[in-house]
This record gives sequence, structure tokens and C-alpha cells, in this order.
Amino acid sequence: MFALSPLVGLGACVVAHVIVSRLAPAWPRARGVIVSVLAGGGVVLTLGWRFLGASAPAPAPGGYVLAWGLAYLALAYTYVFGFFNVSETARRLRLLVELLDAGPRGLSLDEVLRAYNARMIVEARLRRLVAGGQLALADGRYVLRRSLGLSVAKLLVGIKLLLLRAPSEFGAGPPPPR
Repeated sequence: MFALSPLVGLGACVVAHVIVSRLAPAWPRARGVIVSVLAGGGVVLTLGWRFLGASAPAPAPGGYVLAWGLAYLALAYTYVFGFFNVSETARRLRLLVELLDAGPRGLSLDEVLRAYNARMIVEARLRRLVAGGQLALADGRYVLRRSLGLSVAKLLVGIKLLLLRAPSEFGAGPPPPR
């Protein structure tokens, strides 16, 4: 039973993610992911403690618990970035489905642009940023708020400045000499 701890933890992570998504839809998506990954990790940790306290533990039981923890982290990483973040590419998938539904006649550029108008996409993104506390709407203008997302963005810009000598990969100069 204990050997399945990483899978049990992943199951707890997914269940927690569904519950958090339903009960706190206004939460930033990153917060929901963090809470669910921590919930699954708590399950793995609890099972690990029970294993360590079992009457006949295996040799080097701490190594097993460490391996289970690392396996859980790998599974959680795969869930978050390989499965959950698929929704981040949903627009591409939606476009492919719409093209499939259009059949052999396909869609014109105007039809595609009507379905994906920039205003709709930007408004949806702004709503998520405001709901997540990364932006605030003050006097009809969007303003930045202190947030983890902003800190991460600043860190990424700093790394890009260091490595690319530009704040973005678009328009970056030549790579630094070795």
C-alpha cells in the first residue's frame, strides 16, 4: 500500500484541484494549483510518516519516503504542466475543432478573426488578472498590483536581460560571446 503513495497523492491533488476550482472560482489559477499540489503532498507526507512508524519498516525507510516524495513531485509536475496547462492551449484546439466542423470548405480568415476577435481575448485575460489580484481597475484604468505573477515576470525579464541582453527574445541582439 505504501508503495502507491505517489499515486494516492496525485489522486488527492486532482480531487483537491477540482474542489478548489468549484468552491473558489475567483481564486487565481496559480493559487488553486499550489493548494492542490500541497494537498497531494500532504497525503504523501502523511503516508510516509505512517510508513516510518510501522512496526516492521524496510531497511533505510527514509529513502523510500524520499523516493515517494520525489515521485509525487514528478507526477504533480506532469499533471500541472502536461495536463492542466493544456487548457492554456485551448484556443489552438478550439480552432482545430472549428476547422474540423467546417468540413472541406474550411474557414476564411474573416471567419476565424470573428471567432477570435482580439477584444474578446484581451477582455477575458484582463478579467482573469483582476480576479486573480494581479491588476486592479481604478477610475477606468488597469493598474498593476503587487503579486507573485508580477515578481515572476520581473525575474524572467531580468534573466532575459542577463542572457539575451534584451528584455524579450523578440529583438534580442546576438548571443553573448563565450
